[in-house]
Amino acid sequence: MKILLPTAALSFLIACQPNQPKSVLDAQNRIPLELKVRHFIESHPEWSTNEVVEASVDKIFVDSVRMWSKRADFLENLPLNAEEVQKVDDNGKTVYLVTFKTFNDPERAEPSVLNKINVRLLGDVTEAQMKKIKTGAHYTIDAKLKKILSLQGGGLLIDEYELGAYRFKVTDFRKLE
Repeated sequence: MKILLPTAALSFLIACQPNQPKSVLDAQNRIPLELKVRHFIESHPEWSTNEVVEASVDKIFVDSVRMWSKRADFLENLPLNAEEVQKVDDNGKTVYLVTFKTFNDPERAEPSVLNKINVRLLGDVTEAQMKKIKTGAHYTIDAKLKKILSLQGGGLLIDEYELGAYRFKVTDFRKLE
């Protein structure tokens, strides 16, 4: 009886686990922004009920995204595509910028909302960083928010979630394989 009770409890706990591969659960638990968006969606099932409700929930979503963007974990482990690398003149000062965007990855396990999240980032980088970043390659970055460029739109957009555009100072990056 002493062995049977712990075994039964363990079997019960295993049976209660979500019916998803471990890789899906691990990926979801490593990307805070995905968790926040997923939680918001689950907390607002009425979001697409009608135009009045949608506008109201959109406002709440935009306010939430604004708050999330100011947190240190906003970009943590978020896979981004380097779309453009450029050297620009900013009032007589040379600035190196990389345009990053979230991307749709058909290899990403469902039910990931990452394929439905739209985030655009303009990242200030050093010249040395700029030389290492390749257009079309995927990265995760560490960065500090400089400015929110755009939050209009926000919310539910044809089953996608518009999180806006931001300018960050990139402190580090890692290429994804």
